[in-house]
Amino acid sequence: MIEVSFLMKILTVGLISALASLIGSLMLGRKMSLVAGPLGHLALPGAAVSLILGIDVFWGALALVLLGSLVIWYLAERTLIPIEALTALVFASGLALAFLFLSEEHLHEALFGNVLSLKFEDLILTLVFSAIVLALTLPNIKKLVFSALDESLAKAEGIKVGFLNLIYLLAIALAVALSTKIVGGLLTVALIAIPSATAKILAHSLKQYLIFSVSLGFFNSTLGSILSLWLNLSSTSLIILTFSLIFMMVFILSPKHLKPA
Repeated sequence: MIEVSFLMKILTVGLISALASLIGSLMLGRKMSLVAGPLGHLALPGAAVSLILGIDVFWGALALVLLGSLVIWYLAERTLIPIEALTALVFASGLALAFLFLSEEHLHEALFGNVLSLKFEDLILTLVFSAIVLALTLPNIKKLVFSALDESLAKAEGIKVGFLNLIYLLAIALAVALSTKIVGGLLTVALIAIPSATAKILAHSLKQYLIFSVSLGFFNSTLGSILSLWLNLSSTSLIILTFSLIFMMVFILSPKHLKPA
């Protein structure tokens, strides 16, 4: 029988994954999904320091990821350096800092997270920061999509693209920091990118795309968590493998995504 405490953990995992998937659906349209990977790696040293100090990994990860997001936004606004080069900078810096601070004792949890360590306080934390992310993104979702489709036209229409990018990067930072609690800093990009990629194959409209992304994020992570309980295997591995398996099933069964020959 599944205990109430484990149901609480599953709910927390599902909510974090759903939030990450929502952010990922917007990232895919903006061709920014891989930004989550470098930011996740930047969360590693923050998580490591948190573990050393005996505090929640979320706070250390959040501090470093917010800093990285602000650096990317500032340099993207002030220079002509491509976003790919900026994320590579953050990626390399994050790994270097991680190897500087990570000890073997804290290596596994910082890299892969620990679903079993989730507490009721984490559920409350997830709800609070999910509300903050939704408050940042939902009122601006049409503008975010418009600027993703054509940034120059959005600027011509008077949309403050730079400010939108800042809001969006802050939302990414919160989603990535929460994701480190369940999959660590190494695999956060999977929670953000895979459900939105799957939803893109299935959806026929923007509304469907967003709904499918969030639903797949919640369902896949919940299924992966339950499988980890039944099979007594790593929850992180099974969550990511569930995401990948569902994507491959949809990919094979839905040929509409293929380019014409």
